Amino acid sequence: MAEKGLINMGDYSEAAKLLVEKVGQAVGGALQPWQMKRIATAEVEVERIKSIGQVELQNELQERAFRRMMYEEGRKQENLEKILLKSMDSVEIDSKPNEIDTDWLQNFIEKCKTVSNEEMQTVWAKLLSRESNNPGAISRRTVELVSSFDKSDAQLFEALCKFVWSIGHTNPVIFEYHEKIYSEQGINFISLKHLEGIGLVSFESNGYFTEIPTSPHGFRYYNRVVRLKFDSVPPLKFRTGQVIFTKAGRELVSICGTAPVEGFLDYCIGRWKKFGYDIEEAQEPFFYQLNIL
Repeated sequence: MAEKGLINMGDYSEAAKLLVEKVGQAVGGALQPWQMKRIATAEVEVERIKSIGQVELQNELQERAFRRMMYEEGRKQENLEKILLKSMDSVEIDSKPNEIDTDWLQNFIEKCKTVSNEEMQTVWAKLLSRESNNPGAISRRTVELVSSFDKSDAQLFEALCKFVWSIGHTNPVIFEYHEKIYSEQGINFISLKHLEGIGLVSFESNGYFTEIPTSPHGFRYYNRVVRLKFDSVPPLKFRTGQVIFTKAGRELVSICGTAPVEGFLDYCIGRWKKFGYDIEEAQEPFFYQLNIL
């Protein structure tokens, strides 16, 4: 960092600099490519404008309205720049910010600039860096959903993501939502119905979803892998649990940083064996492409 309020762009990759330029273009040049300076306070800006005669304030009512407008716009600018700053560390070297759709970016900016909660700013920053690293990865519909979230929604989704496996698709594995291993993490009937209501999951409380495993039939839970042996069970209709992600949920799990739940892998193996599947943890090294966590 340079002096307070300035960002030293020399500390960031060329791709991160390109992202700053892309955002600057989307807001009409309100960000400079090599440094971003926040508006200190609305009061200072009002006095500066008054002193150079750019605006004549007709009366006290107009002055109060102008001060409010400058304060609000200053806050929005600060929120946007904080989110952009948070995103820059996660921009990969081969990121392609120039390929971000301009309409997508302008909509993103419009939605995120009112977000002042630091935890939610981190969520928005991850969305931006994810889209920069893989343009098209985050749909506009998902951005709209996130704009309606509060901090508790994000925390609840993060809790669910602790139970995510890669089995053909990336999905949470919830066998019986009332069991202790789930309830200790805040996952229960009410929380799952809430996540379903805000468009992140589909929840089947009285049955199970199934998935078609992908070759070579290795299922991954964080850095641990189990294998399903097909000599004893057909490869179709593998039971995965009571919850699956919607498209938006699957897009958001890609930005969700969580830690595994102790004992959950063994719990899942035990449940699958009760269903009649021949499954065990892989002992040999197993390399499996996974786009989450």
